[in-house]
Amino acid sequence: MTMNERSNAAEEHGPVPHPDLGAYVLGSLTADEQASFEQTMARDPALRREVDELRDVPRLLALAALVDGDGEDDIAVPAPVIELARPASARRRPGLLMAAAAAIALLLGIAGGIVATRTRSAGPDREVALALVEGAPSTSARGTAALYRQRDGVGVRLRMSGLTPTEPGARYECWWVGKNGRVAAGSFQVGADGASDVRLTVAASLDGPFKININKVANGTETRVLTAEAA
Repeated sequence: MTMNERSNAAEEHGPVPHPDLGAYVLGSLTADEQASFEQTMARDPALRREVDELRDVPRLLALAALVDGDGEDDIAVPAPVIELARPASARRRPGLLMAAAAAIALLLGIAGGIVATRTRSAGPDREVALALVEGAPSTSARGTAALYRQRDGVGVRLRMSGLTPTEPGARYECWWVGKNGRVAAGSFQVGADGASDVRLTVAASLDGPFKININKVANGTETRVLTAEAA
């Protein structure tokens, strides 16, 4: 469909998407088809706006596919969306663009709703206070560790304040001490404000007693600053 044909159709029936719009956004055109589409887009400001508006669709579709891990909210990509990824010359049904557009809107609405609901309602599986260790370089350090069960271990969100800033070459380390021994969760830096909000993942389990230690490593010396212990 040429730009003039789209314009005429739009006058009669409202805006009509380019037949290869979806396939272009989803990256499934051949090199020649892509070049032809981009030549049309260069002459058509409305088409460029449509492409810009759909730039996030591939990422959001990927999010919809990955948003769930327990099987309860798995999202099947609607057939019109799958068909939309095919070039116009290979599609089986006329009028597919409108069906696919509706399917994408529904799909993204479902995915967004799931993500938003989980963001609002899913709290940590456990939360522990990080206590200052006697003799630590900072006398006002404190914090909390929010812990989340994950497929690959435990997600840890550390929120801390009152830490001494890290000098060049220095770092803070988070260690998990549990039934599998001492496991490194990761390292981080602290700025001049002494605060840090860090997200880490550790190959560990929330089952059974454990400790979380926050150590500062500087000049080859490791000093424990904060600790938490859970039965």
